[in-house]
Amino acid sequence: MKTPGYMIASVAALVVVGLLSACMPQQAQWRGTATMKRNTVEFIRLTHDVTFKDGAAALGDDQAKSVDAFFARIDARYGDEISVDAGDGPEAAARRAAIIARATALGLKVTRETPVYGPALSTDGARIIVGRYVVTPPACPDWRKPAGADWENTPSSNFGCASQTNLGLMVAQPRDLLYGRDYGGPDTEMMAKAVKDYRDGKAKKLKKEKTQKKSGGSK
Repeated sequence: MKTPGYMIASVAALVVVGLLSACMPQQAQWRGTATMKRNTVEFIRLTHDVTFKDGAAALGDDQAKSVDAFFARIDARYGDEISVDAGDGPEAAARRAAIIARATALGLKVTRETPVYGPALSTDGARIIVGRYVVTPPACPDWRKPAGADWENTPSSNFGCASQTNLGLMVAQPRDLLYGRDYGGPDTEMMAKAVKDYRDGKAKKLKKEKTQKKSGGSK
């Protein structure tokens, strides 16, 4: 029995379509520009209000503990832009100095600038403002690009994931990812404090981690 001509033509057309689809470059499904990985840096502010009792200018025990707890809660660190807004009352300078002294005792640096941020202060209030740059690594791993032959030689969708993620996780000051800064010389005050803390036994000790012993194998 002979096969009708129209069936032969249909089969031939399907074979041609299959061959063409197999040879279709991956570029039709994936665009290399989508592989560019980058860290996202954002600026946030964290605040803490301090209330001075009965017009006092010094920190009481309760206020000092609240300041310490705030810095511990936000994990105040290198790179934070810490400032103090104590208003413009007669005790403003003394209150600001008291909070700065407390922060300095914790090894933190306070900037001279006093940004106006948040609701208006009360007559007996002061506000600690911590500006922080936060880095968010790219969404990785990224295996969206199909595996297989790539006749256009476009980059892998996962290209750059390791480099950018590692950079975002290890950078000490995320602000440096946005723009550089001029070298202002060593911070001798901070260096001297680090040496003093080490000599006084106040330096943080390295965490001890248990290692697992390999089991099995020939002796």
